[in-house]
Amino acid sequence: MSVITCSMNYIAMALNLIEKSCFNLEIGGHKHMRLLYEKYDNALHEAFIKMVWNNCQAYKNILDGDRVAFMINGQLIDDKFTLVPNNNLIYTTLVKAMDDTLNRLKSVPRWLRTTNVLCPFVNIMGTDESHLPYTYYTHVAKCNDLYDIKKECFSSIIVLVNRLQIAVQKFAGFGFMFEKRNKLIIDQFSETNPTLVDYGEKLKYFLTLSTSVECELHIDYGCIRIDVSDYIIVLRERCDFWHTIYGKQLILECNNMMTKFSRRIMSLEKKLNNHFRNCQGLDIVEKAIKKIRQTVFHADSTFHEIHNRFHFMTKHKITVPNYQLRHFKDVQNHWQNLCKDALIRNLCFENAKSGLITINTI
Repeated sequence: MSVITCSMNYIAMALNLIEKSCFNLEIGGHKHMRLLYEKYDNALHEAFIKMVWNNCQAYKNILDGDRVAFMINGQLIDDKFTLVPNNNLIYTTLVKAMDDTLNRLKSVPRWLRTTNVLCPFVNIMGTDESHLPYTYYTHVAKCNDLYDIKKECFSSIIVLVNRLQIAVQKFAGFGFMFEKRNKLIIDQFSETNPTLVDYGEKLKYFLTLSTSVECELHIDYGCIRIDVSDYIIVLRERCDFWHTIYGKQLILECNNMMTKFSRRIMSLEKKLNNHFRNCQGLDIVEKAIKKIRQTVFHADSTFHEIHNRFHFMTKHKITVPNYQLRHFKDVQNHWQNLCKDALIRNLCFENAKSGLITINTI
């Protein structure tokens, strides 16, 4: 605008020189010059209308296009995906950019009527500010063509802002990933007695999500690019976090299974090693041997389940702790030794039983 104002000053000086040279009159003193001033002023008025219209049309083409013109950030704020700046500020900024194509004319002084004298600035009473009471803005703003193109720009802005809201809703769906009550969540999950299939669905989701967003550093919505790189880093960290949480729960369940079965072995072992000096002692050992035989299927089932869980964890990138592998091996060996002892004790039991029967017969 400063270039235009400067040009108007040069043109005014040239016209002053023409009027003085040709008519030997002051500014606006001759009717032909007044017509010339008016014609030039009208031409400038039309040129400003065309300029604003072209700017609005170019702006609309940017808004409707797919070439990136604006960059915003998608960040995690208060555990929520948030656009920075937010949608309201984006809307305000885009509308202001559209309005500025016309508002700039408020700073372009217009010639006083029938002269080439620029309208002077007038001070606002009580302040240090000043304004131009007579500019091209007022008349240019009344142009219907400009009203229509601004209306089209406004519609494009609304469409663009609504598309950005889709991005907010998309990432809002990951809000549960930033839940802080992880212990409560995993406890509620374990209370449902989840199967490996249930665990698989959870773990697969976290692994798949982390992989799928790894390269999604930005999202383009028309002319606006959302930089989500920082958010993706945090989201992937949360995927790893929840994957670890469910993995630890699986490990804990395996520990509980082995501990429970190990206690069962020790209880049977204690009864099996009972000294049978009388019929009551024989009865305890007999029941222990019988119970061990009945536990064989349960033992095989338990070991098979634990082995499946180890395989499952390895498949889903969960490291089985070495102490747990050793514990599992110890429990298996303990069970096998108990079974062998049961066979030996069974032979002793039969011999002792025969002896007691002989004694009772005598």
